Amino acid sequence: MSRTLLVFIVVTLLALAPRTLAPERFTTADEAAFWFYRSENFSDGLSRGELGRTWQAPHPGVTTMWAGTFGRAVWVASGRDPDGRMTVEEEHHYRLASRFFVSLFTSLCIGGAAAGLSRLRPLPEAALASLLLAFDPFFVAHSKILHNDALTAAFFLVAIVAGWGVATGPAEDTRRWLIRGSIAVALATLSKLSGVLAALAIGGAFVARSWAESADLDPATRRQVVLRHTGRAAALCVGVGVAVIVVMWPAVWADPGAVIEGFSDGLRLGSSAHEQGNYFAGEIIADPGRAFYPVVVALRTTPLTFLGLLLGVVAAARGDRFGRYLLVCTLGYLLIVGEQGKKFDRYALPAFPLIDILAAVGWAGLARWVGRSLEASLRPVALAAAVGVAVIGAAAPIARSHPYEIQWFNPMFGGAPAARWWLLYGWGEGLEEAGDFIREHSDTCAGFVTVQYPQSIKPFVCQRVRTLRMERRASWVVLYANQVQRDRYDAVTAKYLDAREPDHVVRRFGVDLAWVYKGPKHPDYDADPDTDTDADDDATDDTGGGG
Repeated sequence: MSRTLLVFIVVTLLALAPRTLAPERFTTADEAAFWFYRSENFSDGLSRGELGRTWQAPHPGVTTMWAGTFGRAVWVASGRDPDGRMTVEEEHHYRLASRFFVSLFTSLCIGGAAAGLSRLRPLPEAALASLLLAFDPFFVAHSKILHNDALTAAFFLVAIVAGWGVATGPAEDTRRWLIRGSIAVALATLSKLSGVLAALAIGGAFVARSWAESADLDPATRRQVVLRHTGRAAALCVGVGVAVIVVMWPAVWADPGAVIEGFSDGLRLGSSAHEQGNYFAGEIIADPGRAFYPVVVALRTTPLTFLGLLLGVVAAARGDRFGRYLLVCTLGYLLIVGEQGKKFDRYALPAFPLIDILAAVGWAGLARWVGRSLEASLRPVALAAAVGVAVIGAAAPIARSHPYEIQWFNPMFGGAPAARWWLLYGWGEGLEEAGDFIREHSDTCAGFVTVQYPQSIKPFVCQRVRTLRMERRASWVVLYANQVQRDRYDAVTAKYLDAREPDHVVRRFGVDLAWVYKGPKHPDYDADPDTDTDADDDATDDTGGGG
């Protein structure tokens, strides 16, 4: 077995472990409102030959829906009906089947990237990068849900590593790196339109290599040679990328016009501020501005990665070519998405694997400097200590936050309590515990529960669910963290959170996520007409917005 294959297998299994062992039970708002049913429609379209139905969203989320389709197929193959009524546990396992394939695809990409790094970089640096990639809690968290961002980040990562192979690998391997990178760019774009930005890294790497290899030519000839080589490479990459998109997305065959229109809608939605408002640094705001993603990087990295990032920036400034490449790719991506009006922390996720690798570059550079400064007899001890620190530093955040890695925030900057002030907090996590409390304390399934995210709590209660607009007719009322942050349903918040003691509080990592109250239609409700709300009796669901 070759070293490259061994690295691929070991790192893939290492990445898969935290993504599949002891999974969480919650359902994010976007999964519940969008991606489970989009995947079902995608699957039905395939099975019935209605290929136009494989266009479900402008993101476009094709790889996400393939993951959901595979999960649905596993569920059907096990003899269960995905369209029938399920118990709480059955619905949980049905969701896990779909999520598993997101975890698997993401882990395979991490393993593939690690294998590529083992060929292109020194082994200690590649090993540390693999460890940080496998155990990045932000990356792990999104790899465990049926959504776009982890898959985009995973394919983006493979494309960036391929770009470095194009830039520095043996000349005879350049074509293979271009093809791998093109496949990865196409899959990243099928996951989310921002994935196409990885093509800039591959293109830039090829141009830089061609320019360097033609240095002995006169300027005019050099430009012609570089343009000719670049044109051929671009034709190859575009051809491969288009072929992947056509094969993976049957809607392209059925209605290419709708696909093009969908891409336009996706770009328009991404450039517009979030329709339900946003929150940043203690304020309700439409667009948090350019400071948003630097704050996200600080809060969502681990201490080991953040300190390594600083060292990586120093290494890049001092001439490390790989460090410069990663830094340019990271900053370029964050600057471009930072210009979009709609901003969420997860939109920065494709930059995080690059940050992990850049951190490995930084720590490896420091280790080399320390090694040169030590006496030969002390170097084995220092190496053992470094390995121990790396393993503990990479694994500790997962150990501390598992299975709720989605609520990991860097303790260097205040952890979850600080994040609650800086960022929109909560995406449905905690509502499973709120639902458990309601189910355990309900004598009947009559009436309904009101909450900002009805579809996220629905699997965990037997009552009907509605938004907080119907609070006056509810048996149970649940307030949620990001609803309170954005002052949504402020009259309901004033009636309950500001005036009553909750029957139950969901609290994790030092932050209150959800508050459960008996509603006006509950037999034990303590009526207080002075705090009645003017909320409209509108049953329109309130979702996470944007998918």
